[in-house]
Amino acid sequence: MTIRTREKKTFELSEFIVNILKVENVKGASFSARAVYHDACNALNFCQIKDAPRKLLQGINGLELLEFNESSCCGFGANYSLCSGKASENIVGHKVEEALAMKADYIISTDYSCLGQYSEYIKKYKKPLKVVHLADILAESLLIAQ
Repeated sequence: MTIRTREKKTFELSEFIVNILKVENVKGASFSARAVYHDACNALNFCQIKDAPRKLLQGINGLELLEFNESSCCGFGANYSLCSGKASENIVGHKVEEALAMKADYIISTDYSCLGQYSEYIKKYKKPLKVVHLADILAESLLIAQ
């Protein structure tokens, strides 16, 4: 008897580009900025996606990729942000202040929930920082290159 294993059919964008399409350097991509990459908890802990987004970002000319001191949650965590609002805000606030201390222009992630958490804090406290999804930074960097 042969046991068949199921092939993976669903991928996160950077995982698909790097591991399936085998593209690590998006030729001609250009974006002048300093950006810190935020690992989304689900991507990092459940899907083990860490290197693929970084490989793509490191291939963009002019983008200086920074790293948080530790990969940790942004504080959103669905119910956590609702039930523990102040603690959630403290977590994201710490991350935003760390990004600002590194003189980052952007926080990049693959998770819109995380980006929303950052965005709300940045807007509320009028912080000079932008958030952007990895797909948007890739698209923008290719448009600039043309």
